[in-house]
Amino acid sequence: MRFRFLSSFVFSALLLVGGMGSPAHAQQRLQNGDFNANPPTKFWTLDRPNLQTAPGVTGQCIWLNLGGDQNHDPSVSQDMTNLTPNARYVVLGQYKVGRDAYLHAKPGDKMLAVDIDGETKITAVAPTAPNDPKMIDVAQWLTFAVSFTATKTTHRLRIRGEIEGKDADVYIDEVSVTPAQEHLSNGNFDNKLSANDWKLENINPALGGYQTEPKDGKSNGYVWVNGPGGVNDPAIVQTMRNLKVGQNYIISCQYRTGRDAEGQRSMPGNALVAITIDGAEKSRAFAPSAKGDSNKLDKVSWNSVTVKFKATKAEHVLKIVAELAGVDADVDIDNISVVPVE
Repeated sequence: MRFRFLSSFVFSALLLVGGMGSPAHAQQRLQNGDFNANPPTKFWTLDRPNLQTAPGVTGQCIWLNLGGDQNHDPSVSQDMTNLTPNARYVVLGQYKVGRDAYLHAKPGDKMLAVDIDGETKITAVAPTAPNDPKMIDVAQWLTFAVSFTATKTTHRLRIRGEIEGKDADVYIDEVSVTPAQEHLSNGNFDNKLSANDWKLENINPALGGYQTEPKDGKSNGYVWVNGPGGVNDPAIVQTMRNLKVGQNYIISCQYRTGRDAEGQRSMPGNALVAITIDGAEKSRAFAPSAKGDSNKLDKVSWNSVTVKFKATKAEHVLKIVAELAGVDADVDIDNISVVPVE
């Protein structure tokens, strides 16, 4: 599978065409993530017997299709094992909008959710078709990413499709778990920003910057990328270091529609976040729709945007940009990771 970068929302997500690649030198933490075992569902727990397999990125994939049951999401789950407590990991996977989803979903509608130990960590959304902003793209594979810190040696992973009762089926493939690499400083914003990590651009400290909110009984840090709207888009910037020349990497970032985005000319499916490397835009992510209303923004769910790149030098400059094209639609950013892949 080849990557193509699209100018519209992902994970939830971003559009990546072509193979995501598997983590480089990965220890076995998840089995049969490519669904190519016999049977394809080996090691996975399926919650409904009518889940099906279909042609995937490399061989088979799982098709989460249940006809839009309002009370139940079709899913697959498996224990992630051999984890080190207090270490950070990234769950990576590929998903593609199902062949019938265009009949029921709009750009920005959430397609799937990734849960760890029963808690939803991110959702991923239906991407906008490249030639029609009112239609979803059913042709391309996308990447979702979830960053988490292990608290024990085993955590339960669950991937759900057709979430929130949407009859929007989805394909899943190439799921993996790999340690987050220390190519960035303070990527999960557990600490306040310092001169040694993230630089803020065009962000008014009175309107944005480092924020905290309660989570799991402690304070969770993130960055509110909020500017006045206009020509100069607000952004956070850091240099990725200690990269290996010629190595492929995936950058993953979790984002959430900002508290002031409603009424600022931002609609579900509109571009909300961009990732740039050395000043060149590589991907965009799109604004998700609210549960039960495809015309309103979801400001609660965390989503993911990812990008694959090959290092050509030991350092590259990463920038996460919001309020694109002057649209005053702020965004929250958290859990940025850089992971080597094949």
